[in-house]
Amino acid sequence: MPTKTKIDLNRADEVQLRSIEGISRERARVLMEHRTGRGPFRSWDDVKAIPGFSDALVEKLREHAELKEDGSGTEDGGRGGAAPRAEASALEEEELEESLEAEEDFDEEEDEDEIRTLVALAQMDAEAAAAYEAAAELVYDDELKEALKAFGADHARHVTDIGRCLSELGESTEFAAPPPEESVFALLTSAVSALGPRAAVLSLVGNERFTNATYETALEFVSTPEARAVLEKNFEDEQRHLAWLIDYEKRLGPPEEVHEGPRA
Repeated sequence: MPTKTKIDLNRADEVQLRSIEGISRERARVLMEHRTGRGPFRSWDDVKAIPGFSDALVEKLREHAELKEDGSGTEDGGRGGAAPRAEASALEEEELEESLEAEEDFDEEEDEDEIRTLVALAQMDAEAAAAYEAAAELVYDDELKEALKAFGADHARHVTDIGRCLSELGESTEFAAPPPEESVFALLTSAVSALGPRAAVLSLVGNERFTNATYETALEFVSTPEARAVLEKNFEDEQRHLAWLIDYEKRLGPPEEVHEGPRA
């Protein structure tokens, strides 16, 4: 198998640099400005000397890049004759550090947004689980009752899975399904369920449309691979719940034919 060609770190443009894992737009800019201000990198120690470039990041660079000689250096690692370019001003050092700090702050803000999104989803799923449990106790059709219990269990599992993702992000929030008398979803579902199975199902269809839309939006704000995988699986559950409820409502027949009380 042919060996993958490494890029020349001393000549690579922004696109080439950003193709390397761990090199963001800001880090690519820092590398290019460093080359412009100090001349070509003579050794990997020069790269490690850049503020924010850890040993691990430099090792990742070495897997995909190399330092080619351009004829302007010396055999002693490029130190001879390169002293003027190797001396960066204090202002330049400060600008490099500020750029990397700004990138880290942006990453932290993204993490906080992701945590808030996951917390909101877990709370919503806890509410939905309570609503399904309440509805299952009030309907008399066995098929519908079993489906609602299963959907409630799905939502409870969502809460657990999202909680695990939050723990991995350093958030230890715990979620529990609220008592039926405190759950907005459950209170609404219980109230309309007294009007019969069709009303209960239509109420749950409304709930599921809301949870489906919420998951679809949340996926735009969550970037952690593990969390996205969980949310995508949960979203598939929500779509399945909604499709089943809509189909069941259609199978109920005209309203006047629906049995609205317990069977004899």
